[in-house]
Amino acid sequence: MDRHRLIKDIVHPIVNIFKGQIKMQKLKAEVIFRGEDDPYLMIDQLRVQQILINLVQNAIKFSKAKDKIVIEVLRRPAELQEFEFEISVTDEGMGIEEEERVKLF
Repeated sequence: MDRHRLIKDIVHPIVNIFKGQIKMQKLKAEVIFRGEDDPYLMIDQLRVQQILINLVQNAIKFSKAKDKIVIEVLRRPAELQEFEFEISVTDEGMGIEEEERVKLF
C-alpha cells in the first residue's frame, strides 16, 4: 500500500539489512543524501526497497574486500513536478562488459 514516507526511511533500512554481510566481507558502505530537505513522498515503499535490495546484493556479490559501495540519493527540481529523486548504487566490482550491458538496457 502506498503511504507518505521520507526517502531516508526507505533507504536506511536497506543498509541495515546488509550491515553484517558488508562487515563480514570487509567492505565499506556509504549513504549520501544530496539536495534539499527530505520531504514526505507518496511512494510504493515495498517496490523501491525491493529494487534497492537487488542492487545492493549485486554490489556486495561482485565486490572484494576493502571495496566501497555507495548508495546516493539525489533530489533535484524537475520540470513537470516539484522535484525528482535519483537513487544510485555504485561499487568497485568488476562490472559488466559493454557488449553485455547493451543486452540489459
